[in-house]
Amino acid sequence: MRAALVPVAEDHVELGIEVSGDPECHLQPEYRAQVRLALDSQGGGTSYRRTRPHRRTRTLVTRREGDRGSAHRATAVVRPALGLLRCVYDLGCRRAGVKAVLYERYGSPDVLHVEDVPMPLPATGQVRVKVAATSVNLSDWECLRGSPAYARLGGLRYPARRTLGSDIAGVVDVVGEAVTGFRPGDEVYGDNLGLMGGFAEYALAPESALAHKPAQLTFAEASTIPQAGAIALQGTETASSGKRVLINGAGGGTGSFAIQLAKRLGAHVTGVDNATKQDFMRSMGADDVIDYRRDDFTRTTRPYNLVLDLVAHRSVFAYRRALTSGGRYRCVGGSVPTLLRVLTVGSVVGRLGGRSIGVLVLKEGPAHFEPLADLCVAGEVRIHIDRTFTLDEVPTALAHVGQGRALGKVVVIPNVES
Repeated sequence: MRAALVPVAEDHVELGIEVSGDPECHLQPEYRAQVRLALDSQGGGTSYRRTRPHRRTRTLVTRREGDRGSAHRATAVVRPALGLLRCVYDLGCRRAGVKAVLYERYGSPDVLHVEDVPMPLPATGQVRVKVAATSVNLSDWECLRGSPAYARLGGLRYPARRTLGSDIAGVVDVVGEAVTGFRPGDEVYGDNLGLMGGFAEYALAPESALAHKPAQLTFAEASTIPQAGAIALQGTETASSGKRVLINGAGGGTGSFAIQLAKRLGAHVTGVDNATKQDFMRSMGADDVIDYRRDDFTRTTRPYNLVLDLVAHRSVFAYRRALTSGGRYRCVGGSVPTLLRVLTVGSVVGRLGGRSIGVLVLKEGPAHFEPLADLCVAGEVRIHIDRTFTLDEVPTALAHVGQGRALGKVVVIPNVES
């Protein structure tokens, strides 16, 4: 068995422990609980004593209590600095690794590959989830490509997280210390944007990112809701009866939810996307549809009260032109130059024209996506899953979403049998 504590940031501790036999290492308190958690999960957890410490390398000669047989030897290499740790372990001959889709550099889907990786163990406040489904978001495509530039936050040259996938649904397998809201066996779902890791058989997530999955929804259905649902709910909250609402990028996962939410509030909804998605947007409830390759929605004789832009790339003056007096424009994604212009010039241009132009500041967490799940359970909002893929097919799934071909949501099922 090989156990390893690895850092969550480059300036944190790295601890490697090579062990033969049944180990338990009495280390500093910062490490001990994490090591014991790894051992307990394999039927260990018995007390041992430590001998012969060294300055930078600790050789641990351990003996099980009540065992007069031969000692077990472990070597630990400790590098300076302390910090939050997460524990992973490789069970070697006892159990094979778990599958995950990895990438080490930004690029096309060709840089993705499936590997066996050590089973992750949760740190304090974290939960390990056996992943049943992970939906694909445009943010996954952006993080794969490293473009726009904001997709490289946390990893300018190389990805900060080697496994993509944030919107997960599955079953709690192990809980870390201080977790009170979940226990093994609970069915959960959530937006794990901070840690990612959903394109794998197991993923770690902070307790605060997860919610209990409604029993009426399948895992695949639940995985489509967290990120797309939060954006759609917050992006359409000012829609109301008689108002004209336009959604740019309405043929995807977020857009399909946004159309239905705005219609539910009584608005007249126009959906914008490519020509292949016109019928789909109508089926979601759009009153009018626009092919962005043929028509510019900002050049209209009937401006809009609300524009939710999921793929911003026009000038702020064009957006002002598309709004009525008192109208509101909010963008979520798009090119960096466009977002910067909206953040800076947009507010000024908007105010001068009696309009509000800005970036949607998204509130995250279960409180901001569970209301959509409730509407889906009640049958008031439909979930449309375009296609499902296996872990081996994640490159194809990401390309399907990133190249604008998906109608609604795309979902990855790590274990088809589950």
